Amino acid sequence: MTLKKSKKILHMSIVIILLVILIAILSWLALKKSTSVSMENHEVPQITLTGDDVITLCSLDDYIEAGYQAYDKVDGDITNNVKVTKTDYFVYYEVTNSHGLSYGTGRILRIKDDEAPVIKLNGNSLISLNVDEEFVDPGVTVTDNCTEDVKVTVNGNVDVTTPGNYVITYEATDEHGNKASIKREVIVNKKDTKMGVIYLTFDDGPSSYTNKILDVLKKYNIKATFFLTNSGSDDVIVREYQEGHTLGLHTATHKWEIYSSVDSYFNDLSIVYERVKRLTGIESKYIRFPGGSSNTVSRKYQTGIMSTLAKEVEDRGFSYFDWNVDLEDAGSCAYKSNKEACVLNNFKNGLSKNRINMVLLHDIKSYTANALEDMITYALDNNYVFKSIDDTTPTIHQHINN
Repeated sequence: MTLKKSKKILHMSIVIILLVILIAILSWLALKKSTSVSMENHEVPQITLTGDDVITLCSLDDYIEAGYQAYDKVDGDITNNVKVTKTDYFVYYEVTNSHGLSYGTGRILRIKDDEAPVIKLNGNSLISLNVDEEFVDPGVTVTDNCTEDVKVTVNGNVDVTTPGNYVITYEATDEHGNKASIKREVIVNKKDTKMGVIYLTFDDGPSSYTNKILDVLKKYNIKATFFLTNSGSDDVIVREYQEGHTLGLHTATHKWEIYSSVDSYFNDLSIVYERVKRLTGIESKYIRFPGGSSNTVSRKYQTGIMSTLAKEVEDRGFSYFDWNVDLEDAGSCAYKSNKEACVLNNFKNGLSKNRINMVLLHDIKSYTANALEDMITYALDNNYVFKSIDDTTPTIHQHINN
């Protein structure tokens, strides 16, 4: 054998030995990894629930899955592998990882209705009637969290032939025995045949609250008087006119500087006069002075101006109207915590059946709009009628102080 051939055999032997060693090393590493993975997968996967573990429902059909997540240390996120089983009392969640290890958890379903119905009065909690006036029960509205099968019983009666205080109790009971009740008081007053007259007059508008006021007036078919400025929407003025209300003039700017001279006053008044004429075609002759004819602020601008204007407006064919019932909605009530109650109380306390009631309100106040319906129902319950200013209306004039 030649030396060259011997070297070639030696090299091949070395290569074979190295390959055997490499294969042995790779086999050892694979075995080690397999053993490691096997050891790691002795830990079971985990399921985490979203929401409560105990859920109270009216019925199983109301159940909505709040969610869950499953995680395995080796397989990672295996939420998609979770199997969910729902029974009448339990929702069970189970997941198995790639090595056959499983984990399960669940929620308890409590099928029970222990919540009382919600009962609300339709209309007012206090209703005032006169003897022999028909009582129509407005009833109640009832809702329940679990069922529409709610029974309402009414206890108590109203004898409209006998003055007195009557209480009606409404009780709502759902199909599972849960109950709720509410009461209404009805006062039957002694018969009062004397009628009172109210003129509702609104200053300073129109504003964003005027449409709400018009809605209430329309509901009760009541006509009022609006002393207008140059503010607000033309559409509101047109609506006031179309719905039969009286349109009066309150000057365009409502600035005290208008009292600096006769010309200043009438120049300002003419702006709102022309606005009303342009929108409705009428030439309004009813006015109200800003601050009323008795105001003293005008002294700052010209002494005696109100005495002069009171005569001048009538010489020019206008009639001015002050008021004898002030709700203070632009005064002291604006600083009260319950503005609506303040306005309503001033309305009730200011009325008299021994004279006409020229009531000052402001349709630029939200709480005046909010309290209006309660004012109207109180007045109607107490034999008052409503009118709007026309040529037959007595002019209410205050004492002029300047």
